Amino acid sequence: MFDEVQNMFTLAKEALHEENSLKAEKVFGIDDLVDEINYDSNKFIAEEIFKHPEKAEEYLFLHSVIRKLERIGDRCNNIAEEIVFYLDAKVLKHNKEEKKKLD
Repeated sequence: MFDEVQNMFTLAKEALHEENSLKAEKVFGIDDLVDEINYDSNKFIAEEIFKHPEKAEEYLFLHSVIRKLERIGDRCNNIAEEIVFYLDAKVLKHNKEEKKKLD
């Protein structure tokens, strides 16, 4: 999960630097995976707490880390959305200016 979130951040950063909306859109698919890992972790952690109640505190800390990683992934997703909107608006703006020149 950590590696996927790190990959999301790297892709978003590269997408902004390169002004590449396709790279930014790759973040969306990874976010779905991170969300799935977060969702699946609840059942896993609950089962482990029942098996090993003496480690309940450790599993609760793990759950907290997983939730925070998921939120970081959401932030990367938001950044990627903003990049796509920024680049689309930039393209639309330049197209309007080109149309005015032709008129």
